[in-house]
Amino acid sequence: MKSGLGDLTRIFAMAMTLLLVACGTERVDSDPTPKGEGAVILQIVAPDLWPPSAELRLELTRGPPGGLAEVVGSYNKVPERLKVIAIHDTPAWVGAQLVDAQGNIVAVGRTVARVIADDDPDRQETLFLHGKDKALPLYRANGQPLALKARVGSTATVVNDGTVVVIGGGSPVSTSPCHGGSPTALSDELLGLAGHNHSIELLANLKMARAYHQAASLPGGRIGVFGGYSTGGVSADVEVFQVNQKTLAPSASPLQFARARHCIVALDNRVVVIGGDGPGAQNAEIWRYGEGSIGSTTLYAPRRHPHCELVTNPADGALLIFVIGGLSPSGFPVQYDEVLKLDGDTLLNYGTLVPPNPLAALEVASAINAPFGIFRAGGLTSIGATDRMTWIDMTAPTTTWKQGPALSEARGCAAQGRVGVHLIAAGGLTGSQNNHSSALDSIDLANKSAKSVGLPMARAGGWIITKGDGVALIGGGTSAGMVSFVP
Repeated sequence: MKSGLGDLTRIFAMAMTLLLVACGTERVDSDPTPKGEGAVILQIVAPDLWPPSAELRLELTRGPPGGLAEVVGSYNKVPERLKVIAIHDTPAWVGAQLVDAQGNIVAVGRTVARVIADDDPDRQETLFLHGKDKALPLYRANGQPLALKARVGSTATVVNDGTVVVIGGGSPVSTSPCHGGSPTALSDELLGLAGHNHSIELLANLKMARAYHQAASLPGGRIGVFGGYSTGGVSADVEVFQVNQKTLAPSASPLQFARARHCIVALDNRVVVIGGDGPGAQNAEIWRYGEGSIGSTTLYAPRRHPHCELVTNPADGALLIFVIGGLSPSGFPVQYDEVLKLDGDTLLNYGTLVPPNPLAALEVASAINAPFGIFRAGGLTSIGATDRMTWIDMTAPTTTWKQGPALSEARGCAAQGRVGVHLIAAGGLTGSQNNHSSALDSIDLANKSAKSVGLPMARAGGWIITKGDGVALIGGGTSAGMVSFVP
């Protein structure tokens, strides 16, 4: 929700919009002549995140890519116009935060890290301030304090009442969730995050702690939890959680093949489980609630961390599953995508598709309707990260990849989600293990364009949950460790 510059009387009741010209440390409360042409014009938007009576001050922040915020300006009131001018020649993000009288940060946001040079023309960016609930570790479950522990390899599933169920996870073997290996300190928690303030409730405990599993909504208000790394290694175990009763089913039939870092597609009471790490790396199987595994097929190539999406072929109405990208057992991008056909309870190999060059893995990807085909953005190649955006029309006589505008930053292993026709790519790895992105790109799949804002914290991996016309980010890793929940 945006408001105009003349709506400052509603600043705490509805939204805040002001104009900043910012790229450094010197601050003034008037409107001086800029000391050079290098500037970023920020439109700050902060939806209704605090009570109208709150006494807040605005702080300007700055920091290097993946680094911590440094406060470089503080304002006890919000002026109509605020200019902050000083040029720096190293990559940095600029941001803002709202702080209450007790010194607690209640909202925060940042731009994408870019070099701001003296001869840069003014450019405009929108900076969204996101609520930062200082009481997050103090919410209670069953009368006891419960913090949402930072984690990687968890899943997040939205149930009918809007509650987000966060399952499992662990501490990474490295500072990034994108590299292989089983996490340590595995969690068996099923946590429910609900309400405007994201209150946390311990719903139940899994029988087996796990990470890099998958979860899917099943009929009857159930969530199925499939595979993952356990203390005994890669697992084929399945657990079924009854959301309304907050109980686990006494037993559930396992998968045919043990696997972790896999992908799944849910369809009524059937779940198609595809690829991963472990014995199931080159296999796709159908699992049915109450029966277990009922059929499988061999993939053209083993792959972990693939992206899978169920689509309907407009030509004949067939149910197809796009299996996009992934890493080979040797850690290199898989050399082709593939398509599976779901015919009742039978999985059929439908064909392969050569991805664009250079080959990439851990990209954001989605099916598109117009034209019917696959969209891919970013990813990690054998020579580094890419910012490429490509798509292919699978109904055309010759299937060739078309290239569009680039992402705001070259990266792979971003969290991804869909809001209508928009594909969201949040964070990611920009190359090396410890170089994390703070960019969030919103990609319009209809016209193949992208807009970008900055995240409060650089991160990679994790989950995106759609909340109305916005998103919530859960889990992931940073160069400083792990993060938990960022609304």
